[in-house]
Amino acid sequence: MDFLSDKVTIIFQFSLGNDKEIERELVLTKNFKLLADIEGELDIIINNKIFFSEKYFLLLEFGIELKKWWVKVKSNEKTSFSYETMSFNEGPILELTDIAEGSWRVFSQWQKFDCNQEIPQKVLMNSVEKFLWELESQFVKLYSLRISDFIDK
Repeated sequence: MDFLSDKVTIIFQFSLGNDKEIERELVLTKNFKLLADIEGELDIIINNKIFFSEKYFLLLEFGIELKKWWVKVKSNEKTSFSYETMSFNEGPILELTDIAEGSWRVFSQWQKFDCNQEIPQKVLMNSVEKFLWELESQFVKLYSLRISDFIDK
């Protein structure tokens, strides 16, 4: 099982949309309107195949929700991730489900293919951590914002 599971890859890739002007006052006050303003493209690639791709994705909103979940799982709270966005009101668009000790399944209403493969927790958590680090680095560089600015402590 471990030999096979080591071959599973999941990558979260993004590019920020730079065509929208972000109001400086919103950034300075950490206004929640930024959740709708900071968007870009998100791709989720599983085993070198595009599983999910969306050009106008609310990256700040997603980053906040994903980080909240990541912190819980890192603290050994086994909770599934169900991402609902304000831009789509027909249920969650991305789910990461804890299916067994150390294994996760990914599902999206917008998925390009059915992924019935179990993703090892270590692989998933490393990929999410890398994504969050890269996303926050871009937020700091472009907007002087951190994801944690929007998470209740």
